[in-house]
Amino acid sequence: MGLEERLSKRLAEARALALDERFEEALQAYMDVFEDSRPSAGFAGVRLSYVLGETAAIGNRYAPARSKLFEMRNEKEKQIISGDNSLSVLHEWSALNQAIDQKRPIQFYDELKSADSENSKILKEIRNLIWQQLVAAKRYSEFTKEEVSTQISNLATFTTMHSTQDFMRMTLSDDQRNLLMEFARRKLLEDGCSLFECALALNLNDMAGEICKLVLDQEKTDDGYARLIRAATNASAITRARELVTEAKANLRADNLIKVSSAEQQIPR
Repeated sequence: MGLEERLSKRLAEARALALDERFEEALQAYMDVFEDSRPSAGFAGVRLSYVLGETAAIGNRYAPARSKLFEMRNEKEKQIISGDNSLSVLHEWSALNQAIDQKRPIQFYDELKSADSENSKILKEIRNLIWQQLVAAKRYSEFTKEEVSTQISNLATFTTMHSTQDFMRMTLSDDQRNLLMEFARRKLLEDGCSLFECALALNLNDMAGEICKLVLDQEKTDDGYARLIRAATNASAITRARELVTEAKANLRADNLIKVSSAEQQIPR
């Protein structure tokens, strides 16, 4: 039995134990999967999402599970403060916060910024992980032009990879392929519109145009336009928001503008 097969079996055991409300045993099973899957690249997504999220869920009824996750998160912060900015540590820290404390990343980032021994390299790595949260908080000035450009390039590469014939020919079930394609769609819309907002707020208009084109090349839809309009409004780029409304009305049928109409109402007059 290979590693990923053993991990899948142990994860199934953890879920069954949780359903039976045998929470102490379920916690141990989830922790076994988390630790034992560390060498498995193929299990990384499951490890940092489902395993931690489901452990947090049983923590709502079994306090030691939640305490364990906070203990793990705090240990990662100690490692980061001591100078360990390896991707494995940072990604685990980010995933743990996603499961238990979504306000913590910006708090921790600000603590590091205000410390006497400010570490610009670690701050940059953390900023790359929490950039969506910083944009949502309208902290656009945290980013350099180069950082915005890098994020756009990363998203463009990701989008291309998930829309090529090679991806379509991958040995996947229809359900797996549909899940991956929906994940790629959500990532493009969410990350793309956050980048669009940030670029507009920083007056990086060429970059804003590039990311807008990337989104609309894949999602010239009511949802795609509406998200871009809201992003422009958030960035106080009112003229650009109105231009997008006009473009949407020219490209979409009148009965397919529900989200665009809602976004238009949020534009200041």
